[in-house]
Amino acid sequence: MNISNQYTHSRPSVLASLGLALKAIPAWFYPLALVVLVPLLLPGYFATPVVFESCAVRQALVLNGSEPFSVDHFEGEGDFSRDVKAGEKYCMDNLHLSGQAQNTDDDARVRLFNVGDKGELYLHEPPLNIVSGHWHTDRVRPGSNIREIRFVRMSEASSHMFSAMAGDGIWQTVALPREASTVASIHLEPVRICPNLDARRCVR
Repeated sequence: MNISNQYTHSRPSVLASLGLALKAIPAWFYPLALVVLVPLLLPGYFATPVVFESCAVRQALVLNGSEPFSVDHFEGEGDFSRDVKAGEKYCMDNLHLSGQAQNTDDDARVRLFNVGDKGELYLHEPPLNIVSGHWHTDRVRPGSNIREIRFVRMSEASSHMFSAMAGDGIWQTVALPREASTVASIHLEPVRICPNLDARRCVR
């Protein structure tokens, strides 16, 4: 018999064999394998709960003049439903603020603005309602790009213009009116979220 004319079967390649083996694995196995392998490949990743919410550290109130003004309560919601003091962290949620201020007359108002990381101003509606030297406002929501909460005194006419803008859904302003003056401000220091893959080094 002539061996050179004999038909021989070639072995399948390693990649082809691997492909056939993977096709034989049921689909439900892959998520299970991921859960098992990730803690081994990234030690400590599940060591602490990872928070993917934007958080910031509240700084002390800074007065911009001699006008009396205070923020006595800086309260969050949810897990941060407490009075946040200067130097303490809170996560982005609705804030309830209250304090004391000089009473305004019919020709002036004090408004709150959220100031972005590029200096842009965002309206908060309504203006502060100061009654007998006390004020409060709800639903202040500084987003992850906000670096300052600013309190500004302005004329009633300018305040009315801003309220009209809010009514039209325009929340970002270009500039403050010329007669406006900053009464006080609170700077917000952003907290970096999970700078490393190891959860033990992530922000809680």
